Amino acid sequence: MNSGNWNTILVPYDSSQMANKALIRASEIAKTFNSRLIVLTVVDISFPYPELFAIDNPEKNYFETMRDLAMERIDQVMKKMDIEYEKVVVRGKPSQAIVEVADQVNADLIVIARKGESGFVRTLLGSVSQSVIVHAKCECLVIPPENEPRSY
Repeated sequence: MNSGNWNTILVPYDSSQMANKALIRASEIAKTFNSRLIVLTVVDISFPYPELFAIDNPEKNYFETMRDLAMERIDQVMKKMDIEYEKVVVRGKPSQAIVEVADQVNADLIVIARKGESGFVRTLLGSVSQSVIVHAKCECLVIPPENEPRSY
């Protein structure tokens, strides 16, 4: 694949401030290159006690509740953008699901936020963005946290 030939852009979205920045950057790139933009939310299946999140909607299961919430949040952020987009919500382990969806949609670019965890937390829990970079078959653009102190 030629660098810059981004027909399909995938942006993982978890409603965080950093994910908002990645979504805005991905939208800008998609506008510039007239790319297909896919916004992906992964409902983490390893979350303990998922039924606690369905308290407001007891008739829905955890996945349905989280999917609906994700769809609303994506629409809230994207209404400011003047671009068409697709929403995909899947369940799974975030780093693995992002790579799998990127393969399924033939993504040319993944725009992903980095949360800026400390070295200890990153070592203990792992980094979604780092895992995606290692395993993705397409190019990745990582949006770093602002004002993050550099440690070498």
